[in-house]
Amino acid sequence: MPSKQVPSKQVPSKQVPANQVSDKKATSKKVAPKRRLFGGGPHAGLCRQLKGLEIESVLEISVDDGTRALAVLEVLQKKCLQPVRYAAIDEFELGGSTFGLRDFYCLLREHDIRPQLFPEKVDNGLRNVANNLGAMDLVLIATTADRWQNPVTLHLLSRITHPDTLILHYENDAWVRFQPETGTLRRAA
Repeated sequence: MPSKQVPSKQVPSKQVPANQVSDKKATSKKVAPKRRLFGGGPHAGLCRQLKGLEIESVLEISVDDGTRALAVLEVLQKKCLQPVRYAAIDEFELGGSTFGLRDFYCLLREHDIRPQLFPEKVDNGLRNVANNLGAMDLVLIATTADRWQNPVTLHLLSRITHPDTLILHYENDAWVRFQPETGTLRRAA
């Protein structure tokens, strides 16, 4: 005998306009993964030099587009137990840069970095760093040599360094350790 088919109850579906469709995937906030700048990025050479060093404070002179700061702090934070103190000296839009002070600050704050910024010329910035922050463990100089390799600036640089400070400057597409002449960075008594 043929089996009787029992009609299933169908619940009427409610028609929802396409623009109001709520899908879990559509409503969840998509967060882009943090981009790792160490593995072959534009700052890989610098980051390789810093890997494994115990550095608690960084001063960067001339910040460019801010990606170098993120890459450096990512590498240094792996070795340091507390947040690395970061400061920067740059003229930003005052020096004709298209990357402004606010843009740089917002970029770092997005990555939970609390920068201390000095938007001024190198010499004035070094004075303020010396008076407000003291000695730094790492100094990165990405400006032309004629803007910082002079007696006044080198003296000011001596005020923010200690015997173990690493000073690197960008020269001929590479980061080079600055080796001052004997007595150039000697502190005044």
